[in-house]
Amino acid sequence: MKKTVRKYSLKDPQQELDDKEFWRHQSYEYKILVVESLRRAWSKLNPERREHGNIKGFRRILRVVKQA
Repeated sequence: MKKTVRKYSLKDPQQELDDKEFWRHQSYEYKILVVESLRRAWSKLNPERREHGNIKGFRRILRVVKQA
């Protein structure tokens, strides 16, 4: 795997396009691992949001969509 590092200015619109392209090619397993690591890091930085070991504030949302 070839690793590449790019520097962007804060207002460079190419950054968003490159980010979308990167995530488009990642597996769903990797995406879930990244979200879980971000969630754990957030909970460590915000201990006041914890209640009985669980994180308060996250809702479970389910929406059923009928396909035509």
